[in-house]
Amino acid sequence: MYLTATGMQDATGIYRHLWGFYVRGFKPWHHCFACFYGTQERVIRKDMRDDRYDLPEPTHYFYLCGVASGAVRLRGERNLHLAVRPKRGSLATVKSFYGPMFTIHDAEEITIQPPIQSLPELSELYTGCKNFRFAAQMYEAASLGPDAPRELIRTPRVSDSLEM
Repeated sequence: MYLTATGMQDATGIYRHLWGFYVRGFKPWHHCFACFYGTQERVIRKDMRDDRYDLPEPTHYFYLCGVASGAVRLRGERNLHLAVRPKRGSLATVKSFYGPMFTIHDAEEITIQPPIQSLPELSELYTGCKNFRFAAQMYEAASLGPDAPRELIRTPRVSDSLEM
């Protein structure tokens, strides 16, 4: 897989964070970036330029995330999320709220499930977090949230959707 980024000059200083992650597991007691187990791709960062970037690590899933600057209440509509799995010959593309376009080649997009409504015991920090929702969708955990056992989940689900 490889990533092409275009329009980055228009986004200089706009992202609080911009990262890519080779997801190899799920820590169901965390939300946001911390719920992922794997390796961060160091070439993806908020000051990157328009270019082609190799994504050389073999992985089940890769997650691209951009956290918007500004008011927290606006981040839900301005943050950038693209989850993919390797698939030769496919393309997955997302256009940022701020203009840059990111395309991951030899990858297919995985649609992230909507907010989890069936877990009222979890706060919005978990149920509304796209990183957490993606990980819960892709990895089968017996329980979710801050009280979940501290067991790393490394086996992907058979199905891509969370049935709750």
